[in-house]
Amino acid sequence: MLDLAEKITNHLQSGHIIVLVAAFALSLARRYFPLLNAYHEHRKRRVTELENIIKSRHISPQFKRNLKEEIECEHFKCVYGVRARKSLIDQVFMLHEIINGERTLNQFANALKLYPKVIQTHDSSYRLKVGLLDYFFGFYHLFFGLLFLVVGAITLTYQIDKGLFALGGRPLILSLVVIVGGLYMLYMSTSIYSLMLINRTLKTRT
Repeated sequence: MLDLAEKITNHLQSGHIIVLVAAFALSLARRYFPLLNAYHEHRKRRVTELENIIKSRHISPQFKRNLKEEIECEHFKCVYGVRARKSLIDQVFMLHEIINGERTLNQFANALKLYPKVIQTHDSSYRLKVGLLDYFFGFYHLFFGLLFLVVGAITLTYQIDKGLFALGGRPLILSLVVIVGGLYMLYMSTSIYSLMLINRTLKTRT
């Protein structure tokens, strides 16, 4: 333990902050992947338990139908990572078939994160409808994601030009955090982008 503390102190004194950041990131990844795997195993186990319950002779036909819908929702969650109602899942597959797979089911699943409604417009075309707040946050994430990414990239380029550790470790870490934050916000904005692409395709195909 003392040797580890001494190594950390030496890295801090020499300005090798990036080494510590990389080590910390690797440590988080090592802990994250087992948790992710455990989560997926839990979802699969829940599906198995529901399937076993359906086989019971002591539940009503109506309850069995509800369980079958729940199993389908769980399978959709396991495959596409999004929880959705059975009725909405059925409509998604219907729309995917209407447009002949021009938009992928992964794009539909990404749009489902906004909890849209499938509606039929006055010209008999379909579209996914979400509230104004969802649109606002979609463009909010897009705007600030691009802003953070540009600011972080400019700051990092400036630091590299001056010397990676010329200004110390804190500005370097801050620029990396801003870039990561920008990438995350851009990822959050992909749901509204997928929804707009799907609606554009539905408008021309239906």
